[in-house]
Amino acid sequence: MKKALLSVAFVFATFISAEAQTVLYEQAVNGTSGIVSGFQTIDPNAGAWSSDDFTLSETSLITNITVEGFSNSTDFDAIFEGAQIYIFSDNANQPSGTPDAADSWLFGYEVNHDAAGFMKISDGDSHTFSFDLSVISGTDGFVAQAGTKYWLTVAAVVNTGLTVSGSQRWNWYQAAPQNSDAHIATSGGLFGLTAGEWSAFPDLGLTFNGVNMLLEGTSDLSVELLDMDKVKVYPNPANDVINIANAVDSIEKVTITDLNGRVVKTVVLGVNEAQINISDLSQGVYLLNATSNGATVTEKIVKK
Repeated sequence: MKKALLSVAFVFATFISAEAQTVLYEQAVNGTSGIVSGFQTIDPNAGAWSSDDFTLSETSLITNITVEGFSNSTDFDAIFEGAQIYIFSDNANQPSGTPDAADSWLFGYEVNHDAAGFMKISDGDSHTFSFDLSVISGTDGFVAQAGTKYWLTVAAVVNTGLTVSGSQRWNWYQAAPQNSDAHIATSGGLFGLTAGEWSAFPDLGLTFNGVNMLLEGTSDLSVELLDMDKVKVYPNPANDVINIANAVDSIEKVTITDLNGRVVKTVVLGVNEAQINISDLSQGVYLLNATSNGATVTEKIVKK
């Protein structure tokens, strides 16, 4: 049985789950349908990204994320180039940014198909993506604050065009019914949607309102250590020097990455206050990751 949605064909397929660690949050696959989530690199160079929300009851360090999807293409491996993963904050019950707005996410990386920290597990039409956030980001992972709503977006990067063949897309499997509020956004006005704006699944006539996800990591963290209010980064924007201070504990290490996930600077500290020289960086937006007592906080910085 096949279902069609936004010119996407859906089929049932089995999948392989990654070996479980400490499960922080899970929305299991339930049903045979899914929705396109991918960035096609030709004809046109554009994306259609799906996103679903999650909230954790305890402040936690997310180290692994696994999602399950499928493609109707028999040559998916041949056209598969990699994957994208983003975590957004919440803005009025939708993601606060979009993947094509480079400074809008809290955590965002694009990985090649053979990149360290990424694994694609395939079984027939099913293609499961697993991300080791610590390896991909060069930090401990992503810290999710208790009771805070976040949005997860995962997409395949495929060497084909969205307008060429619907069967070549990667589709994110639907999840079991629950209090999800999934959305989809596109670039270039694909599928008749307004570019750069999120649309809720029910508004598009979907019969499901969530996609699957498995978040793993640890929740035995000190909220005080992870509170960004305790870590001051200034001035921001900055020209040549960033000051960083932690009122609670010493700062073990600072890592600065660009928005493509490349580490551009690493400084080992071991003090409560320090200055980081960024004069050698190009103008733009970066992510500063500060580690204290094994926990990591992340702040966007702007080099003028």
